[in-house]
Amino acid sequence: IDRLSVGRDQIRVALVQYDNDPDIKFYLNSLYDKPQVLEEVKGLTYSGGDESNLGAALEEVARSLLTDTTGNRADEGVPQVLVIISAGPSSDDTSVGHRALNRAGVFTIGVSIGDA
Repeated sequence: IDRLSVGRDQIRVALVQYDNDPDIKFYLNSLYDKPQVLEEVKGLTYSGGDESNLGAALEEVARSLLTDTTGNRADEGVPQVLVIISAGPSSDDTSVGHRALNRAGVFTIGVSIGDA
């Protein structure tokens, strides 16, 4: 994020933290100021869930973040990119969420950390 040009008419960032359930921390149209975005990310803490339901998180992204009302600009031709950071395999099925994101034209990048 530090190297991105974050702003209303530039790159927009949303954040979803997931474990047992997805938790939207902020939407694409919530924060346009890079220092605020970085502060929110740095303030994340381990949520302590016993599962890693990436499938549910992907479905939530497709349902709740890819809308005009939450700041999505796909209809303006803005590329849609999702970066997934995970510390392990998903505990649930990811195929439904992946299909929804593919239909929406979202380019997905996966990053594994730790022993993932």
